[in-house]
Amino acid sequence: METVEQALKIFNLGKSDSQADRHFVDDLKSIFEQEGSGLLAYYEVRQMVFDWLAKQGEEEKRFGGKPTKKGNAFYYYKQAMKYGDLDAAQRYLKKYYELGGDPRPKMQSIKYAHPLASIPGMKRKAFRQSLAMGQSDIFDTALKWYNKTYR
Repeated sequence: METVEQALKIFNLGKSDSQADRHFVDDLKSIFEQEGSGLLAYYEVRQMVFDWLAKQGEEEKRFGGKPTKKGNAFYYYKQAMKYGDLDAAQRYLKKYYELGGDPRPKMQSIKYAHPLASIPGMKRKAFRQSLAMGQSDIFDTALKWYNKTYR
């Protein structure tokens, strides 16, 4: 919460007498607090996966570490759809296609966005068992965010 308030101050959104501004700031805070924690957990799990693969000697098998423009366009399309912004969704879907996106692989890109996508299916249980309790909580948060965002 403190980080969110600092970010809002950067854009001069910290304090206002306007009721509309206060509602806007409250909405931004809730988005950052809810979405941000899941998004941060998602990237933290991705890093845990990459570290685990490196310990297994399989670091070269990882993928999905660096987002692409096409992947970002698809992500923002999904976000716009989630929030009901059809104009933005249309723009991002058009951008996705311009960057080489194909209607059929949408499901494949969702599959590859899974936090454990870099780990072969038969080794995912071993990864999950290697997590400490705090890491398991982070994984659960990341998985909830993934399902809410991509499903």
